[in-house]
Amino acid sequence: MLEFIKNCGGFVRLGLTALGRTFRSDKDQFWLHLEEMAVDAWYIVMITCFFTGAVLAMQSGDAFIDIDMAEATSFIPRIVTKSMLLELGPVLTALIVAGRSGAGIAAQISSMTVTRQVHALRALAIDPIVFLVTPRAVALSIGLPLLSILSDLAGIFGGFLYCIWKLDMTAVVYLHTCADTVYLKDILMATSKCFVWGGLIAIMGCLHGINAQGGNVGVGQATRNTVVHSMILILISDFFLTRIFKIFLSLFFA
Repeated sequence: MLEFIKNCGGFVRLGLTALGRTFRSDKDQFWLHLEEMAVDAWYIVMITCFFTGAVLAMQSGDAFIDIDMAEATSFIPRIVTKSMLLELGPVLTALIVAGRSGAGIAAQISSMTVTRQVHALRALAIDPIVFLVTPRAVALSIGLPLLSILSDLAGIFGGFLYCIWKLDMTAVVYLHTCADTVYLKDILMATSKCFVWGGLIAIMGCLHGINAQGGNVGVGQATRNTVVHSMILILISDFFLTRIFKIFLSLFFA
C-alpha cells in the first residue's frame, strides 16, 4: 500500500513538473516524438478499429434478426457511429498506444537510466524532465486525439462496408444516418479524454523509466509495469472523465 501511494505521488509530481516546463522543451524533440509515438501508429489503430466497426455492425444485425426485429437494422449506422465515437474509438486507440508507444517510452528511458545516461544529462546541466519527459507528454497528448479521430472514421467505414455488403443498405442512407448521429459535444468529449490519456501514458512510461533499476531486468519490469498500469488507469478513468466532461459540456450544449 505504501509503495502504491508513493507511485501515485511520484506520478502526480512528475506530471505537474512536466506541465510546468512545457515551454522550455525543444520543439524539434516534440515533432520527433509526435511522429514516432503517434503518426507511426496510425495503421495499427485504423486496422483494429476498422474491423471493430465491421464486427459491431455484424453482431448488431444478427442480434436484431435473432429477435425478429430485422427492420431495426436501420439503426445500425447510429449504433456503430455512437459506439465508435464515444467509447470504442477513444478507448481502443488509447489501449493500443499504451501497449505500443507507452512501452517504447519506458524502454527508451529505462535503458538510459540503467546505463547512467540520465545521470550524465544532470552532470551536463540538462534537465532530464525538460529533455525527456515534457516533449513526450505534449506530443502524445496532441497525437492521441488525432489518432482517435482516425479510429472513429475507420470504425464507421468498417460498419459502412458491412451494411452495404450484407444488409443491402445504400451508401446514402448509411452516411446520412451517421451524419445525423454525430454531435459536436460527442467529438469534444472523445478528444478531451484522449488528450488526458495521452499525457497519462507518457508520464507513466517516463516515471517507470526514470525509476528503473537492475539492468536488463529493470528495463523489462519498467516496460511491463507501464503497459499494465496505463491500461488500468485508462479503463478506470474512463468512467470518471466521461461523467466530468458530460457535466461540463452540458453547461454549453443543451
